[in-house]
Amino acid sequence: MNPPTTSATRRTAPTGTRNAALQHELRALYCEDVMEILGIGASKAYAIIRQLNDELRAQGYITVAGRVSAAYFKERVYCGKGQSEPLNTGKTTKSK
Repeated sequence: MNPPTTSATRRTAPTGTRNAALQHELRALYCEDVMEILGIGASKAYAIIRQLNDELRAQGYITVAGRVSAAYFKERVYCGKGQSEPLNTGKTTKSK
């Protein structure tokens, strides 16, 4: 029989600069983050997260529904890495 879990026996994440750097590198954005960054509603934010996660899964990555890698989001949305394709948001632009 296992002893009851108390605050003294719970495992906690290690602290320190290495862990903080790893957490920053692996940071995930939630729907609310995407909404705020892009100034869009929740349904559109979830659609973008779903699209980006589909792309990551196609590349062999494991994804979590409702979250997207901050680094991948920045790369795809803001073309932060080389020749990224523009994000297909479903809106068309009018040419002059």
